[in-house]
Amino acid sequence: MKIFVFLVFLLIVLENFYTPEKIFNKTGDTIDQQQTDCNFGEKIYGNKFFAQSFIPQEDKITRIKLKIGRESKKTFSFFFGSNKPDNLQVSIRDSLSGKDLSSCSISFDRVQSKSWIEFDFDDIIVNSMNKTFYIVCHTNGGDQDNCYIWFYSNKNLYNNGSYYFSEDGISWEENVSEDFCFQTFGSDKEGDGTRNYWAIVVGVEKYPSLPSATYALNDANDIKNSLIFNGWENSHIKLLINDEATKKNISKAFRWMDVMEDSDDILLFVFSGRGGFDKIITYDDYNITPEDMNKWFDRMGSKNAVVIIESWYSGSFIGSLSKLGRIIMASCDKYEKSWRYSMLENSAFIYYIAKALNGDADKPRNGGNGDGVVTAEEAFHYASYLTSVYEKPQHPQIYDGYDGELPLTFVG
Repeated sequence: MKIFVFLVFLLIVLENFYTPEKIFNKTGDTIDQQQTDCNFGEKIYGNKFFAQSFIPQEDKITRIKLKIGRESKKTFSFFFGSNKPDNLQVSIRDSLSGKDLSSCSISFDRVQSKSWIEFDFDDIIVNSMNKTFYIVCHTNGGDQDNCYIWFYSNKNLYNNGSYYFSEDGISWEENVSEDFCFQTFGSDKEGDGTRNYWAIVVGVEKYPSLPSATYALNDANDIKNSLIFNGWENSHIKLLINDEATKKNISKAFRWMDVMEDSDDILLFVFSGRGGFDKIITYDDYNITPEDMNKWFDRMGSKNAVVIIESWYSGSFIGSLSKLGRIIMASCDKYEKSWRYSMLENSAFIYYIAKALNGDADKPRNGGNGDGVVTAEEAFHYASYLTSVYEKPQHPQIYDGYDGELPLTFVG
């Protein structure tokens, strides 16, 4: 009798034994999207399907974490059998009723009460901007007393997705007032061995509620033309002028750049318009701060970027944006104003930057080396001197965190 009781006890222990889930540590990826609050739990069993949508910002989806628990009614399964559910199936889809892009599973016995569980997939490439993906969870079997629990919240909602429910995996109901607990991880595309160039050029001359930034449109167009005439592809340049240059559109342009670029490439951002200390001002009167720009650039695979800012007090961006691989050019010192002239039909600084990119900075008489390549450093030194000796006091500033000289245009 004692042996029989011991065997029954042993079976109960083995049925509920928990083996820790393997933790995958991928180097080079980072948390991309997440919602980490939870105050409720949704039971997953039978033919119930649940999903959470999200919009990745990285070029690849590498893995996810979900806050998962379980409910298990303890029975003497040796006599009565077990009603525990099958493995929890977790997949990523690009449409709710579509095929799984990648999937994996975890067994009921490997889930404990309310913990973050990591699911490692084959990497999924994100080929278009602002595309919605879905984390889908379901199982077979079980009941309300023997089920998985995916935790969710109705507070601090995730802005770029929703909670979904289905009883067949085909017809879905959306719940916009709740979001499941999740974290997605991602990374940028690896370099392809080819250096490509990508630019965002912004010019805001007419503001709805602020004085005009005279000749800002000429500044933006002249920079774009200088790039195209000297080796750049038109399709690699995003030009935003006046009412196109809202903060939302500039943010979307950085997302476009992030999708297009990889770690081998060179990135350029140029702004001409109104600004203040630690800010440039978009058409819709929003501020873009160094913190905004750091967030956008830090997502990029390439760390080699040139930023050119033409606005009052633009030198205030130098310290906050200064990182390894970047070159930051400001049209004036942080306590100075930056001037525009009818004789030039441009701001002084951008007028000379455009001339530099067209080849003037490469000429030996102007301090260049005549090799047919205008580097960012050559362009700044050419434009800085000529700007500083023009009509009004103005002293352009530079931070150079690039190792060597960064080539910008090809004039030979």
